[in-house]
Amino acid sequence: MRPPDAGFAGDQPVELGRYGRALKRNWLLMALIVFPLTALVLVFSLLLGKTYRATARVAAADTSGLFQTADPTSVQRELATIQTLATTRSVLARAAGQLRGVSVETLERNVQASVDPQANIINISATNKDPRAAAVTANAVARAYLELRRSDEQAQLARSRARLLQLMASLRNAPGGAALLLRAGMGWPPGLIGRATLGAGRESHAGYAIETNQPVVISDLPSETRFRPPQLLREHSVLSGLSVLILGDGTPYGVLGAYTRARRRFTDEHVQFLQAVANVIALARRRRREERAREERALLLGQLTRRELQVLRLLAAGLSNRQIGQRIGIRYSTVRGYVRAVIEKLGAHSELEAVARAHELGLADNGR
Repeated sequence: MRPPDAGFAGDQPVELGRYGRALKRNWLLMALIVFPLTALVLVFSLLLGKTYRATARVAAADTSGLFQTADPTSVQRELATIQTLATTRSVLARAAGQLRGVSVETLERNVQASVDPQANIINISATNKDPRAAAVTANAVARAYLELRRSDEQAQLARSRARLLQLMASLRNAPGGAALLLRAGMGWPPGLIGRATLGAGRESHAGYAIETNQPVVISDLPSETRFRPPQLLREHSVLSGLSVLILGDGTPYGVLGAYTRARRRFTDEHVQFLQAVANVIALARRRRREERAREERALLLGQLTRRELQVLRLLAAGLSNRQIGQRIGIRYSTVRGYVRAVIEKLGAHSELEAVARAHELGLADNGR
């Protein structure tokens, strides 16, 4: 056992003087090694130049909607898709058009996209020797991507609006009013669209919605007591559903429904969402009807002569054929000829129907 005050055998006092004399003798050798290496590093740094990186961040919106939930795999797949689309040649070409003296090839070398899955963020990074140019480039690429994506979404929205009347489960009163006709839908077997019917009133959920003038939520169709569960839904194993009114001009135009084969609880948010879709359908139908009326009015204004239009407006003002002849100073037989031409051009079968069409199309004003 070693005494407490004894040191280790290898412990020796540091001889600073000896190291100092060694450094003094070899300073020239050290200078020949250090100075050239330092100069070489400096030259390389000057030749390479400094590169700056700027990043623009794009938030990926949640597109899952109310009737579906976004699972992590779907979110990751969507982020990966956006990451790829953010630096496609079409996006870079659009960005290059907004930047001076920058080609698509340059952007392909200097621009990258990455994903931050924790925050649903797409990072678009650009490198450049000028920090301001790097920031401008990153923002230009992000802006170009968003513009193209907005354009695609608007086109898709236009297509969806055009298909709403055909692909959503909408029901409209069939001729005679005793039944409701399945006019359009998605998920139904072939042969049902345009043929399948539902009972009016309490003979179906859709009739009950029209009768009560309010949305109908079905929690469990087999145990439903407010109305008779329709055969159409029972044959397709529907257990839960939701129906809202498609509003017309004063009266319901039809019913829009969404149904599931599993029991599901529909909330007020689901009702509001489906009602918003039904309102879009009603608005699209109203606008389409107005557009057709404008087109038909313009067409008729091009077909009707000035005298025929004058005769039509006087008819709409309540004047008889003889009174019209006296008003504008022409013979009764001539007035009758103009009236026949007006009836034919308006696709009517009588003076009364022609006047009704004139009021409908806005042709009946300025009759004096």
